Amino acid sequence: METSIWIIFAVSLSAVAFCYAAVGHGGASGYIALMVLFGFSPQIQKPTALTLNLLVSALALMQYAGAGHFRWRKLLPFILLSVPMAYLGAGTEINRKVFHLLLALFLAFSVWRLLSDPGAENRESRNIPWIPALITGGSIGFLSGLIGVGGGIILSPVLLLMGWAGMKETAAISAAFILVNSAAALAGNWPSANSFPPHFFLLLLCTALMGLAGAWLGSRHWNTRILKYLMAAVLIFACVKLVIS
Repeated sequence: METSIWIIFAVSLSAVAFCYAAVGHGGASGYIALMVLFGFSPQIQKPTALTLNLLVSALALMQYAGAGHFRWRKLLPFILLSVPMAYLGAGTEINRKVFHLLLALFLAFSVWRLLSDPGAENRESRNIPWIPALITGGSIGFLSGLIGVGGGIILSPVLLLMGWAGMKETAAISAAFILVNSAAALAGNWPSANSFPPHFFLLLLCTALMGLAGAWLGSRHWNTRILKYLMAAVLIFACVKLVIS
């Protein structure tokens, strides 16, 4: 890869990390879309996206937890089944075209509901029922392992639309959920997770710096309305990526 192209790729990757971290996401769907666009092989895409996801989601969790938005009791029912299911999903093969189309439809519906419900981001959250949360977490964990993402693009709209968490609580829970599921999915892919792009450590540094900046702004300075529209933009980006991949 020529130096100029590599710089454009690194800047684009950093911009994705910034936007996703601001809403508590790791950015895997964005990283994969960019790697497809820049012609990286499938063997590089999944381990790279999951590794960057781990890093950025950890930084997002650190910022949102530090700002007082993280609650363990809201995360726990989602991760109990999600971790083993993410590991299982990482080793499963399906018809990806069909699956991606169905997931894109779900995300499109989520964006429509999010934007058509004024004040949803400021609504009081209610208690999370354990059985539905366990089933939701396990299902999302399996799907996240299957497609090589942390699951935040699926969990976030579920939390908001079900009224289980406010906007910044959703970002904090999603960051933690993505962190543990990315680790499980990466472990499930470990036998083949030995290929990374050129200058990978520089890419890690760029995404870390921009991810930290995005998470800091999102958790401490931007209001929930800004985060709502940024969340919608992130979901739309993920939706487009699923349709064209």
